[in-house]
Amino acid sequence: MIFVGMTRFSVYQPNSVEWNASSGNTDSSEYLDYLYSDERMEFRLHTFLELSLPQLSEASKGFDYIHIVQYSKIMPEKFRKELLAASEKFSFLKLIEVEPETRYDYVWDEVKKYFDAKSLSGQTPFGYFNLDDDDLLSTDYFEAASKYIREDNVGFYLSFGLGLTGYYDFEKRKLESLRSCYHPKINIGLMAISSYDGNEFFIPKRGSHTTVDHYSPLIIDSRSYKFFWIRSLQQDTTLLKTNEREVIAKIKEDLDRHKEIAKPSELDLYFPALKQTSVVPPDEEVVLFQGEEVLSKSGSVYGLNIPAEAREFRIKYNLSCPSDVPPHAALVSVRFEDNDMDTSVSGLNISGAKHIGYYRYFDTKPGTVEASVSFTLEGSRKISEVAVFRWKESPVLLKKLSISAK
Repeated sequence: MIFVGMTRFSVYQPNSVEWNASSGNTDSSEYLDYLYSDERMEFRLHTFLELSLPQLSEASKGFDYIHIVQYSKIMPEKFRKELLAASEKFSFLKLIEVEPETRYDYVWDEVKKYFDAKSLSGQTPFGYFNLDDDDLLSTDYFEAASKYIREDNVGFYLSFGLGLTGYYDFEKRKLESLRSCYHPKINIGLMAISSYDGNEFFIPKRGSHTTVDHYSPLIIDSRSYKFFWIRSLQQDTTLLKTNEREVIAKIKEDLDRHKEIAKPSELDLYFPALKQTSVVPPDEEVVLFQGEEVLSKSGSVYGLNIPAEAREFRIKYNLSCPSDVPPHAALVSVRFEDNDMDTSVSGLNISGAKHIGYYRYFDTKPGTVEASVSFTLEGSRKISEVAVFRWKESPVLLKKLSISAK
């Protein structure tokens, strides 16, 4: 069975929409300096060569596999050498040097050579996917996909909707806030069930990954973890932003919407390449409430006795919400001993309502909700209590509330 992967490794695109949108700048020379800056490239070489490729190597054992890596002719030699060394280490890698005007057909001509060397006959179904250089696929990704790569599924897309995600501190090689991530149609590992007839390739239409099922039929399998979505300061969506503290807080705020993984050992099982990183374990939590309580607009207050030196906090909550619950139907309020309402707190908002003060909305949605709220303090401020409120008319049942600090 044949699989084809494709990665565009820091390809120079002078009219890059992503660059223009994220930087607000259309100067191509500044874009080039940014694209091949040491800070950006060191992260990408690390995630691709040391994390992603070892995962693909393990996953592809027993399968015919070619992975095309496109890179720009103007890429600095010191980075190109590292790609060349990787292609010697991983036999499935095929490097293709491209320029902005390079036709996409040219890339597929190289794939055709791979297929033709196998003397295939008739229609040959195969799996094709794109992979960013900072995304990882599980060690059983190809094995799981192989069950769907057959002639009667050609024209379909395959989405593995369950994966893991977390914040990666690249400088310290530390993985924090590890979460389970249910994200059907995510671009990571989205596979086109394609075919080759000895002359031409057929690859189903897709458009954006978020609307892939508008163009082609879609198979979704979310039974086990198949991707790892790295979140980091060094990614293109965050690297250009100057306030690192705010960026980290925003990333962790997004991660808080996801559940903690039930079995941390599954990280080693599906993503052994991440063993070289230091995984930060969850902090010990203090349970503030456990039972069943319908939240009220007057709020329920819980006193705290947290060590004064604690600076990083996480409030976990378990809710039961009705089918018609609106977003932001409940919130948590954090109160401080100094009663200061003018100093910003990374990860919290400030309400105009004095009885609310610093707050974050709960992620209310139909059914059971298990999520968390993270925030970081600066200086010597100390938390005195937290309170939870119903914020809209829809009834919300609180089943558990806990806090951890370090």
